[in-house]
This record gives sequence, C-alpha cells and structure tokens, in this order.
Amino acid sequence: MQATGFAGASRVFCERNMASLQMFFHSVFVVTALNISLIMAALPGMLFPKDSERREVKDLSGMWDFRADMSVNRNGGFENMWFAKPLWQVSLEI
Repeated sequence: MQATGFAGASRVFCERNMASLQMFFHSVFVVTALNISLIMAALPGMLFPKDSERREVKDLSGMWDFRADMSVNRNGGFENMWFAKPLWQVSLEI
C-alpha cells in the first residue's frame, strides 16, 4: 500500500534525503580516513631531522641559563652586551 498525500510525500522525501545524507557522511569518512593514513605514513620522515649537507643535528641537552630581558624596549641585553659574559656576571638591573 502506497502512502498518499502530504504525509506520504514527506516520508518518501525524508527517506531519500536520509539515504543521501548517509552516502555523504560515508564518503566524508572514507576521504578523511584516507587523508589521515597518508599523513601518518609521511610523519616518520617529516618529524625526525636527518643529517645532510644543509642540515646539522645538534645536541641541546644539558643545563641552560636564561635571563629575561625586562627592559622597556626589550633591547637591554644587546645594549649591555649580555652575550659577551656569563649570565651570573650580568647585573639583575637593566
């Protein structure tokens, strides 16, 4: 028995739209999964730096000494030549 009238037409319209919507989300899922798999396949080479003619890997592990430049123009470190002496010799006042 076929539905007639507005209720029947709207049900058929909803069923067709639901099928289209399911197809759309399925294709979006497939494309997203494919993109993620391609990105994951490329990551190991992208994240690890390798020595080459143009790139040198430097070991930066160890103790570091930093001092924030709190001068008004953020240029006090250069003006007072902090880089020329150990930080423990640099005055705290800028």
